[in-house]
Amino acid sequence: MEETSGPAPILIIAYRRPKEIQRVVDSVSTLSRRNIYLFCDGPRDEIEANSQREIAQISEQLQTNFSLHTNFQRAHLGLRNGVICALDWFFSHESRGVILEDDIVVAPGFIDFCEAALDVFESDQRVQQVVGSNPLGMKLRFSNRHFLSSRMDCWGWATWRDRWLEFRASPVKFEHPVSRFWAPKRMVLEIQNGHFAAINGTLDSWAYSWAWHALTNGKLSVVASVNLVENIGNGALATHTKNGRFIKAGGMGKPRQFPKIAKPDLIFVYASEALKVGGFALARLKRRTLKGAAWVTRLLRRVLRETIGV
Repeated sequence: MEETSGPAPILIIAYRRPKEIQRVVDSVSTLSRRNIYLFCDGPRDEIEANSQREIAQISEQLQTNFSLHTNFQRAHLGLRNGVICALDWFFSHESRGVILEDDIVVAPGFIDFCEAALDVFESDQRVQQVVGSNPLGMKLRFSNRHFLSSRMDCWGWATWRDRWLEFRASPVKFEHPVSRFWAPKRMVLEIQNGHFAAINGTLDSWAYSWAWHALTNGKLSVVASVNLVENIGNGALATHTKNGRFIKAGGMGKPRQFPKIAKPDLIFVYASEALKVGGFALARLKRRTLKGAAWVTRLLRRVLRETIGV
């Protein structure tokens, strides 16, 4: 098996977004020399073929400071099959690594955090991944350590070959009880339904299946105590995040301690879900308020036209 200490290799997964890939490349360009793998899904038309060629040109910038390995697909695989194919390829060469999709820009300290956690938790099979995306951001800055969460978010993450192979070899589970002491019911239903939809082909996603595997096998994710990634992928070319909020990168701050016990931090898990629910409720209230204001405006204009002819 390959040596696991030292600089972690990085897998960058790309598809039809050269502008975003340029920013991702820029965000890792100052790292120490290491293996960089770039996987690009195949095009569906000539416009996407041109984007793939542009991505290939951008990737050549990495050859100066890194050992670059590329895999440009000719046929279009789709999000689920494409990411799985990319990870299969990556872990056929490496025993561990950091994974970035083409819309994830990382903050200084993100790679150091991933490498430290990969070393610390390598032998602890209860830990399935490491992630730099912290949905609570600076709201948990008071904490003096990182968190262990039962939720698997995958915006800037890292894992080991054996965890990936375990997931790939695991049987498909459609129903499985998950204790509320392990994860909130709302979260379980979201991930379960997403996994079912992905397996049935109605949702082009791989991450829900990765998260469902973790929930049904008692796995954990090491989460940074501050947010270390920025998602720049919202827009028309995104597969799922065409609308929504950006998660911006925060600073590492002072060094933090890793948890000494491998169990989920319920404060983090439940607070994260509460924040999400609250965000949905606030967005819904905003939409209703704007809709009501528009209705009142139209009514007032109609009254004025009928009464004074304005």
